[in-house]
Amino acid sequence: MVKTSLLLLTTLLTLIECSTLRGTSEVLSNNSDEVNRDLQTASYVNVVGSCNYSNVLAGYKAVYGNTASSVLASQLGVAAGTEESAVASACAGAAGPSGSVPFNMLANEGIQFDQNYMNGNSDWNLDHSDGATRYGRVKRVYDNGMHYPVEWPEYMTQFKSCDTRAAMCCYVSTRSGANPARNTDVCVVDFYRAMYSNHVGVGRNGGFSVYNAKASDAVNCQGFAWSSDEEDFSAKYKGNSLFYTSMYNGLHEQGMTKNVPGAPMCGCVESMPIVTTADCTEAVEGYRFHYYSNKLTVAFDVQFVPCTDSSGVEVGLSAYYDKLVTDGKATTEDKAKLGKTIVGTCDAGTNSVFVKKGRPWWYIDSQKWTTFAGKGIFAETPEIGEEQFMTLFNASTNKIVRRVCRSCWESHREIYYKRITPVPSTLDLYDTFLNNWFSTDNVLNEDFELYSTYEDALSGDNKWTYCNYDDENVGFPRDCGPTGYIPSNWSTFGPPEERGTRDVIFMVEK
Repeated sequence: MVKTSLLLLTTLLTLIECSTLRGTSEVLSNNSDEVNRDLQTASYVNVVGSCNYSNVLAGYKAVYGNTASSVLASQLGVAAGTEESAVASACAGAAGPSGSVPFNMLANEGIQFDQNYMNGNSDWNLDHSDGATRYGRVKRVYDNGMHYPVEWPEYMTQFKSCDTRAAMCCYVSTRSGANPARNTDVCVVDFYRAMYSNHVGVGRNGGFSVYNAKASDAVNCQGFAWSSDEEDFSAKYKGNSLFYTSMYNGLHEQGMTKNVPGAPMCGCVESMPIVTTADCTEAVEGYRFHYYSNKLTVAFDVQFVPCTDSSGVEVGLSAYYDKLVTDGKATTEDKAKLGKTIVGTCDAGTNSVFVKKGRPWWYIDSQKWTTFAGKGIFAETPEIGEEQFMTLFNASTNKIVRRVCRSCWESHREIYYKRITPVPSTLDLYDTFLNNWFSTDNVLNEDFELYSTYEDALSGDNKWTYCNYDDENVGFPRDCGPTGYIPSNWSTFGPPEERGTRDVIFMVEK
C-alpha cells in the first residue's frame, strides 16, 4: 500500500511539473500532420457525465460546434459515421481512479501556506506582481490532478469539523484591486466561529461585527455540499471541490483573493460569516479527451458544474441542500444547521446572533442542572465526589450529563452524555468523566449516547458515532467526535495533575 501511494504521488508530481496528461486509454490517429495541427486548437475536451457517445459528442460540440462529429472521428482515426463504436472502445479503457492525493500537494508550498491561503493571508492573496509564476501551478493541477480523489485537509483548523457537510469561500477583493462580482450580503461576522483563523481570543459570547450592506459593497461567496454517504461522489470528491472553489475557480479563473475581515476566506460553513446566500458548485463524474501528437488520450476526470435542484434549474447552496435532503443524503436537521450561516435575509441572521449573544451560550439554569466539577473560569464549582454525584445522577429523570468547554473546538463546546444502561456498582462514573475515560461498562451507543444539543439528546437524533477510550489520566471525551476522531478537547482534574483543556464545567440534569 505504501509503495502504491508513493508511486501515485511521484507520478502526479511529474505530471504537474511537465504539464502532461495521464490517460488510461489511447487512440492513435491516421490523419496527416496538417490536419492534426488544425485539430489541436483545443488541447482537451471535457466530458460531463458517464463516458458514452452522447456525452462525448456534447463535450465536443461545446468546443468545436457544428464540426464536432468530424473532429471527433478524425481524432479517433475512424471514418465519419463510425465514431460511436470507437468512442465506446476508447471509454472502455478509461477506468476510474485508484489512490488519492493529499491536499497539501496541490499548492506544494507547505501546510502553513495552505492555512494562510485559506485565511486570506498568503502571498497568493496579497502579492500578484508575478501571478503566472506564483500560482501557475494551480492550472497544471487542475489539468492533471483531477483524475484522483483529493484528501480533505483536516490539518487546517477551519476544516476539522464540518458537521453540516458544506463549505464555502467568501471574497471581498480581486488581484486587480477591483471588486468581485457581488452575489451576497454579509450580515454578521462572529469572531468566535473562527478564532483560530482570526486570532481574536473571545468567548462564544464575545466579539462580533454587524454589517449594514450598502449598494457599493461587493462580496462573492461560492460553496458546495456533500452527502452523508461517504461513498457518494459528492463526498468522495469533496477535496476536489474545495480545490476548485478556493484555488482554481476562485483565484486562477476569477482572480478573487481576500477574506471578509474577521473570518477565514474559505472554511466549513460553521466557521464562515453569516451571509444571505452563496453560489454553489457540484463535483460530478467526467472524462477528459486530450489530443496531442496523433494520440487521443481518454482519462477519468472530475468535472464541476453549477448546482441544480430536482428540476434541473441552477440554484444556490441553500436550495441545493434542499435537494440533498429530498434525495436522502442529508437531514432536515442538517439543513437547519446550514440555515444558521446561509440565512436568506440579514434581519434573520442578525437577530439570531443578538439572541445568542444576549446570554452566555453556556448559560446554566440552576433549576435544571446541578454542577459537580469545574476548572479554569469555572473553578469556583467544587468537586462533589463520587457518592454525591451518583445520588444526583440516580435521581435524574433522563440520566443526562452536560459538559461545557469554553476553550474547546466548536464541535465540543457543549456535549450531552445520555446513559442508556444502568450504572453498575463497579463503575466509578464520576472518575470516568473527570480523569479516566475508560470503556469498561462505558461503550458508545451500547451503554451511553453522545449529542451536541440537549434537544437531540431528548429526541435521539444526530447521535455521535465515534469514541475511543482507555488512556490513563485522560478524561471525557478523549477523542470522541460527532462522526470521527477529534483530538485535544479532553480534560483531567487530577491527581496527579490537571491536564488538557481548561475552562470546563460538568453538570447533571435534575
